[in-house]
Amino acid sequence: MAKQKMSENDLTDVFTSTAIEKPKGKRKPTGVNLYESEVEELDSIAAELGVKRSELLHYSVKLFLRLYSKGEIQFQEVKTTKKLPVLPD
Repeated sequence: MAKQKMSENDLTDVFTSTAIEKPKGKRKPTGVNLYESEVEELDSIAAELGVKRSELLHYSVKLFLRLYSKGEIQFQEVKTTKKLPVLPD
């Protein structure tokens, strides 16, 4: 995916499109395997914010896509595969 330049204000409204162009197609359910402790933490945050877990996850994915598009999240090249960066504690 080619990185596109985005303005500094792109993260102010998380419910706007994550891409320069409006996303195409319908929303598609996607399963992801998480550890129980991660689900519990997500549920706790969602409850604190007064939103559903799915809304929090959608927000998180949109935020990731925006930051990646801006080049603020980088992956290390290792041989022919890519690795996700290690998250700080």
